[in-house]
Amino acid sequence: MVPRGVTLSGIVAALVLSSCGGGSHKTATSGASSNATGPPSTVALPPGAPPALRAVFGRVLTAGELAGLTPQGRRVLGINAASWAHDQELPPTQTATEARRLEHLGFVGAVRERLASATGGPAEGLSIVEQFRSPRAADTELVAQVKMGKAHGATAFAVPSIPGARGFGGSSGQTTGYNVAFADGSYYYLVGAGFPSGTPNAPTQAEVVAAAQHLYRRLHR
Repeated sequence: MVPRGVTLSGIVAALVLSSCGGGSHKTATSGASSNATGPPSTVALPPGAPPALRAVFGRVLTAGELAGLTPQGRRVLGINAASWAHDQELPPTQTATEARRLEHLGFVGAVRERLASATGGPAEGLSIVEQFRSPRAADTELVAQVKMGKAHGATAFAVPSIPGARGFGGSSGQTTGYNVAFADGSYYYLVGAGFPSGTPNAPTQAEVVAAAQHLYRRLHR
């Protein structure tokens, strides 16, 4: 299981320490869900989704961007701070604290994409975007989530070509995980992969970095 107290964006980093890999990640939320792909401006909102979520659609990985992993299931949508905090599977008191933290930062909406091995292997990945009301808030979220990852044993690595991006991850012996987090304008992003150590053809650190770079370039076309 993912250790309690790890925030949503820190879950991938926790794969480094968890013998359960990504199996505890939820694929549904109390908010809306969507199978949509494509640029934010061209993606139709799913029924019941607030129009404010339009800005985050298309800002997560799509098929072919992270080697060996493809999107699976429905995207999880955070329609407000409370629904996004609830999806993190924290104890009730911590869920309320996390919701208040996000609300204080100016949380607007979020999307999480689960990725799984195209060949049925145990490797998993996540692509997350959170929108805030200001670039300063997105930067604050980046610092907080990288700090959380390091607190759970992740080590830093370089991420070229994405301004301010932070790479963190490593191996605990049983499991391995690599993550790239960055803030861009009022958005916070995380791309990551985790798997049992020794998994054949699992995503490499370089491939996770390349996926994040591809996402960044796509967003800036």
